[in-house]
Amino acid sequence: MEAATTTPPGKAGTGSNKTGKKKESRAEAIQLKPLRDNLRDLLELKKKSDDARETLVDKIKAIAKQAGLAPAVVRTLVNAKATDKFEKKARVVEQLAIVFGEIDGGQQEISHA
Repeated sequence: MEAATTTPPGKAGTGSNKTGKKKESRAEAIQLKPLRDNLRDLLELKKKSDDARETLVDKIKAIAKQAGLAPAVVRTLVNAKATDKFEKKARVVEQLAIVFGEIDGGQQEISHA
């Protein structure tokens, strides 16, 4: 069985700090057992997360199409509601609507010099 800590070759804590004490190598503090013991669970959760993300993206696209909205609008709404940032996002959207509406009705050409 492998030791609980792993130190890469040439990386043992041989350096010293200003007081002359040897500093502990970061590699000496690494414990791989928790990672090994839980890696399978982490990989399963990652797969479920990816699958859920794909399902969410597909659902947002479908609902946006049904509602006649851009998917970004539905995604922004969902993200704002899910993260308790609805009021903040609503203020930004309101300000954007004012700016786009007032600056030549959103039709002003911008020179890309």
